[in-house]
Amino acid sequence: MNITISKLTPNALDAVDELMRRNSRTLGFLPRQALRDYFEKAGVFGARASNGELVGYLLYGDYPDYYR
Repeated sequence: MNITISKLTPNALDAVDELMRRNSRTLGFLPRQALRDYFEKAGVFGARASNGELVGYLLYGDYPDYYR
């Protein structure tokens, strides 16, 4: 399986939310508004399979001295 990693746009919000909900017991959970804030103010990387399915994500914040 080939995986492509790229920065996601807000159009992927539903796919990330669905993946988060499906795996909330192991990944944790964020309210939808908090997830939306990551897309608008910070960043979200996504891992997509060759068929386009979102199979992973990374939420991050870019601060002056560090990443979170």
